[in-house]
Amino acid sequence: MSTNLTLRCHCNLHNWSIPYPSTALPTPAWYCHCSICRRVSGAPFIAHLGPLPVPLCSSTSSPPDSLRVYNTSARGRRYSCTKCGTYLATSTPVGIQPELWFACVGTLELGSLSADQAYKFGEHYDVLSTGDGGFAGWLDDDLPKWVSGPPAEFVFPAESLPAGRTSDAEGREVLRGGCHCGGVRLEVLRPPASTELGGTNEIREGGGERWSSKICWCSDCRRSLGYPCPAFLTVGREHFRFLERRNLQVYKSSPKVERTFCGTCGASVSRSSSSGDVDLCIGLLDVDSENGDGLAGLLNNWVQWESFQHDEDCRDKVLRDALLRGMRKDRLLDEESIH
Repeated sequence: MSTNLTLRCHCNLHNWSIPYPSTALPTPAWYCHCSICRRVSGAPFIAHLGPLPVPLCSSTSSPPDSLRVYNTSARGRRYSCTKCGTYLATSTPVGIQPELWFACVGTLELGSLSADQAYKFGEHYDVLSTGDGGFAGWLDDDLPKWVSGPPAEFVFPAESLPAGRTSDAEGREVLRGGCHCGGVRLEVLRPPASTELGGTNEIREGGGERWSSKICWCSDCRRSLGYPCPAFLTVGREHFRFLERRNLQVYKSSPKVERTFCGTCGASVSRSSSSGDVDLCIGLLDVDSENGDGLAGLLNNWVQWESFQHDEDCRDKVLRDALLRGMRKDRLLDEESIH
């Protein structure tokens, strides 16, 4: 007896049914914190499962025009939808045997199964790539947290990344980031003490003024981005700018929400609505591990965690609970932050 898991992008242009023997579920899954995964997705970490029992498409023929293929390294190819930008899957390159495919957990439709019936997280990989552990330090679980990649053929090399915190031409402190291919680069200024977002969310002080930040568990964010834990830095439009935006694509995921992504590597960049504020994807932020400027440190210095949004829509409750425990231990969230 078999069970089908469905891999689907937000706009439904791509829809694959993946047959699993019932005895093979829950299938193994893992978290990756490497810089390549973060910068090609926009996520603070990515969640994959696999290898899949069948390939999603033939490696010997050209993929459809609606499927973006991006080579992140000599050992990996990334696949995303050209219309909505959903990051769908990863595979070993053409010619590498055996050919292995890995699905992005956020794109899966599980039918009658719960998340813990469909897949089970077993490990964290490439934790050191964040500079200081990043979100792995806040995920209060009992899983092994490896400094580098898995002990197998499918390993991504480390990258040399620019420093996250720096100064602009006028000497103002700025936070910078960008996608993997370099087609999108941006910088964010510190908010002034009087800044308000959407007229409601006051920025709190603590080591300098900080922007509001949130984690959204809604199905729209999960399916649009392809990962289970979308995290955003909310900034006023007048306090950030693009340094580079070639091939930046726009997708309306709902009548009131626009999302942007890189048309070359597929990285999710932002979401915005009529409020006038912009939610930037946290995974794009530059980190400088050699100078102690890791992802968690940057966030602690630049953001005030405001909330877990759409908690009632959360599918990956084991992940949510582990992150909630860890962030409460570090006093980053309180009971009123869940809604």
